Amino acid sequence: MSNSHRPVVVVMEGISAGRYFADAALKRGVEPVVVFPKVSCSEPYRVMRDSAAGYWKAKGCRVIELKEMDRASMLEVVRALEPAAIVSGSELGVPWTDFLAHSLGLPGNDPATSIVRRNKFEMQKRLEEAGVAALKCRKCKTPEECVEAASSWNAWPVVVKPLAGAGSLGVHFCESAESLKEVCRALFREQDLFGTPNSEVLLQEFARGTEFIVNTMSCRGRHMVTDIWRYDKIAVGSKGNAYNYAALVRTPNETEKSLVAYTLEVLDALGFEYGPSHTELMLTSRGPRLIETAARPMGGFFPPDLMRGIFGFDHAELSLACLLDIEKFERFAAKPYAPAMSALLKIVVSKSSRPVEKLYYENIVAEAPVVKRWEFDLVKRTGSVLETVDLETAAGEVFAASANPEAVWLAYESMRRLELECEGWLFAQDEKTMTTPIMHAVGDVPFTEHVCMPWSDVIRHAASFSRNAPSATSLMIETDTLTYEEATVFASLLGLFGWKQIEYGSFLKL
Repeated sequence: MSNSHRPVVVVMEGISAGRYFADAALKRGVEPVVVFPKVSCSEPYRVMRDSAAGYWKAKGCRVIELKEMDRASMLEVVRALEPAAIVSGSELGVPWTDFLAHSLGLPGNDPATSIVRRNKFEMQKRLEEAGVAALKCRKCKTPEECVEAASSWNAWPVVVKPLAGAGSLGVHFCESAESLKEVCRALFREQDLFGTPNSEVLLQEFARGTEFIVNTMSCRGRHMVTDIWRYDKIAVGSKGNAYNYAALVRTPNETEKSLVAYTLEVLDALGFEYGPSHTELMLTSRGPRLIETAARPMGGFFPPDLMRGIFGFDHAELSLACLLDIEKFERFAAKPYAPAMSALLKIVVSKSSRPVEKLYYENIVAEAPVVKRWEFDLVKRTGSVLETVDLETAAGEVFAASANPEAVWLAYESMRRLELECEGWLFAQDEKTMTTPIMHAVGDVPFTEHVCMPWSDVIRHAASFSRNAPSATSLMIETDTLTYEEATVFASLLGLFGWKQIEYGSFLKL
């Protein structure tokens, strides 16, 4: 028991969204203690770990970084804490959470089946055994074995990835036996996100369709759907799979409801009894198919206060309720799925790697009404952007939310257009300037002056103009003095600030 005599919640490997267990536990009046097992991890994961440890320490929480890795040592450390509950804060924490909860007689999932909730080959194999539709896959130990298996399927492209990775690191799409062999040779020399050598890899059939996320919470084997997201990813040749966005599904249609029913079958087959799950699925022409699932909260940039505003709860809070306050969980579970707002997480995609002196993207989103949070940690830490091929190489994340779904999509379309056509106005090495176009607004909003100013001032000027313009204001802009790129940049800026383009040079304020 802690010195404060409060009940203790142990969080195994509390990184990414797992950090928010600190806030949820403190809010409940229990003491959160994060335990980081000894690991030899990759540099990106090490950065994530260090950042998370700083977050826990800033909250005044105890952080235990173990020097030993064996089960007996781990059990001795955790037993001394006399925890009321144990939760997993990342992929690495899943098997430890199962083992420790079982050993200490606490609610949790069966450690005997941990592997099917962690290993991507074993989870597909278990679905087949349970009679649940699954993707064709093989576990391979050599590039030659991968090529032989894929050639026997004779259905290209194929997917190859680490058995227990995360964040799309190491995920590749191969169009031919030659590209598969080349990719596998490199993959077998690499480590997954957690620093484990890829001694085996997963070869999987390519699932065509729309990708979704179904997040759930389980308590005594009963599953509650917490949120549903539609994913969009960008295949970067054989280099990887770049996340583009995750859009919240507010009102599932009949087809999307089939995803939910399938997900519940998957959770039963894989032995989910307690806690969160994050399930990635592809809606194919043959129906839903599992890509992979994880026994932890959804990662990424989903701040708890925003989740509470949208759903009435956050994932960490609900995870603790299913272990410590079943009545509260039951109250949430009894409510219909009805998010209060539209939301979208935009992953920042960069086409190339280069130094960055001016982070204009942050200036822009800071002025956008629908943007609620953003982070550009990679750019600020390294002073550069990388070619985006997976989640770890993304330059940042931008979270937009509004009761008006049109405003959210307008902001997304504007950000994506800037990334595709005008990236130099988001990340620059030198200060950029622009001569503002003359803008004629119908109503009481005055037109702007035709003047050359720094790009950051143009952003503020347009934002101030937009804030003062009431809904349904009509706007005409004169673009004769602008290049095509400058006109595209300015139109995209207006889109982020709530102006819908009706035709070239003509806009309407939402």
